[in-house]
Amino acid sequence: MILKEMVCLYDGRKQKEKYPKSSHIFSKLMKYREEADYNPSYVFTKEDFIEFKKEAEELANKINGYLAEKGYL
Repeated sequence: MILKEMVCLYDGRKQKEKYPKSSHIFSKLMKYREEADYNPSYVFTKEDFIEFKKEAEELANKINGYLAEKGYL
């Protein structure tokens, strides 16, 4: 439920996305995680690590802020 609220996808009718950049980062990280898990030819460079780490930290900070705002932390 919390993650669904945090990464609510825009469906065009009922709700607007509350965290558009967060949902984009989450989707991107999941896509590349899946690619790395299931594609033996996937290459993960040092530059990829730096970018993904920065984005993951940004997303984690937003999630922690959201959880704190809702009283879960």
